[in-house]
Amino acid sequence: MSRHFSLRTLLLGSLRRQLMAGMGIVVSLMMAMLVWQWAARQHADLKNQQTEQAIALAESIALSSSVWVASRDVAGLQEIATNSAGYPDVRFVILLDRQGQVLAHSDPAFLGKFMPDLPASASAETTIIQNASSLLDLASPVMLDQEHLGWVRIGIGRTQLDTRIKELLKSGLIYLLWRLDDCVFCVGDRPLFHPSPECDQPGRRGGAHRRYQPAGAHAGDR
Repeated sequence: MSRHFSLRTLLLGSLRRQLMAGMGIVVSLMMAMLVWQWAARQHADLKNQQTEQAIALAESIALSSSVWVASRDVAGLQEIATNSAGYPDVRFVILLDRQGQVLAHSDPAFLGKFMPDLPASASAETTIIQNASSLLDLASPVMLDQEHLGWVRIGIGRTQLDTRIKELLKSGLIYLLWRLDDCVFCVGDRPLFHPSPECDQPGRRGGAHRRYQPAGAHAGDR
């Protein structure tokens, strides 16, 4: 007669069952923590990479538009803003003079308006205005012969970054479930998770199906 295998039998059964169940839980938690740490590390690396690319883009636009900002060539600046907005996940591209007036914008409706939330002073480095989970907003100074002429401000969305993180986390969870499914613990004469052919072989998986036989038990078979 087969025995009913339940959670109560597993947790309140023999010491062997309790030890094997505890080991399975510990291994599962450790693997889950490793996957979580791996995903967090990948998220940080991708976020830093995106920030570096955004800074490079802003500084490149600032360098290429310096002459046009000095001459206030609005048509040329608008062409730069429109073309730069075609980069992946770019939400907006703005070129401003030193007073904060919009000379060019990826959305022409903002032309001529003023933006007060700019860095207090111009420095050689790009300033990160906002680094939120959904938007990276930064401003790079437009310089010509060491003279500050204006600003380039760009906004980068996190949509593609979030999509890549979700794909990485999904892959990690699939790998975790695959490894857990491959890790079969045999408790007594039954597997802990699912039946396995190895559990039916004597001496495999921690001694499953290994039974004591007295000396001379097979003497009558000779």
